[in-house]
Amino acid sequence: MIQIDPQTTKKYKTVLINNHIPESDAHLYLKWLRYYLDFCQKYKYEKNNRASLPLFIEKGRWQSQINKEGNIPYLSAQLCQSFA
Repeated sequence: MIQIDPQTTKKYKTVLINNHIPESDAHLYLKWLRYYLDFCQKYKYEKNNRASLPLFIEKGRWQSQINKEGNIPYLSAQLCQSFA
């Protein structure tokens, strides 16, 4: 799993705040941001390419975590694209 540098984490947290994401959920969004960036790196997708988003969600459908956390995986990746 890739590590997110502190500058990107700070920038992403600002995006979360600007999108009215509760601070109590920030850790979940950061977790899914790591998953999304890892997915993009592994499968050679640009993180700001919107075509990668449905592929990321579809890949995760067979993983029970996606269903447990609702829209957070999708929103996390979508927010990542907003500052990429």
